[in-house]
Amino acid sequence: MAFRIEPALYADMDTWCDIYIEAAASHPLSTLLYNDLSHEEKRKFEFGGPKEVFLKCPWIKYHKMVEVETGKIVAWSRWHFPRALNDEERREKRDPDYFPEIPKRANTALFQEWFDKLAEVESKYSDREMAFVRHAPYGSQFINYLSVLPAYQRLGLGRRLLDIGLDEGDKLGASAFLVATEMGAGLYRKAGFREIESFSIDLRPWGGEGETVWRSMRREQARRPSE
Repeated sequence: MAFRIEPALYADMDTWCDIYIEAAASHPLSTLLYNDLSHEEKRKFEFGGPKEVFLKCPWIKYHKMVEVETGKIVAWSRWHFPRALNDEERREKRDPDYFPEIPKRANTALFQEWFDKLAEVESKYSDREMAFVRHAPYGSQFINYLSVLPAYQRLGLGRRLLDIGLDEGDKLGASAFLVATEMGAGLYRKAGFREIESFSIDLRPWGGEGETVWRSMRREQARRPSE
């Protein structure tokens, strides 16, 4: 099988959402978050925000992995790249996500706990501003989504999409930050990320088993600003 990477199009977004939902379905949190929401309800909630981001935030880049023979989209990624911030943007700790309200039939308390913990580590470790230290660039980039259809996992596609952002970050002199599931952490370690913090969510109050863990990880910039 051969695959190529292309810049993603707005028209692709429902397909990306389907990939994201299918790829995340095996995670123990997923069934507890959505309760009995239909696929269309999941899609509307999960990608209402990313659709707005696509249109309003040009510094956020989407890429897709396409199977050459069939033209099928099998994976995609979303990178936030550092940039110069205006005063209003600087007052906000995170880029806008434009997510709609959590659906009433979803597990709103569990969603809120998860979102709050993600927001906390993102605000702490993701430096959105591209500044210059003695004329050398300094900032960080953030990979917010990396999803591969289960049938196409372990083919190196996720790493190829990851490398798009890492290569660009190396040119900019930027570090990279992400929040990984236990399943994904191994891929990122191989790409040079190291764990800097973790958080967990107890699934037992919601009928799940034990805790599920996310790992905040950073890859330092390949080129450091001159001293």
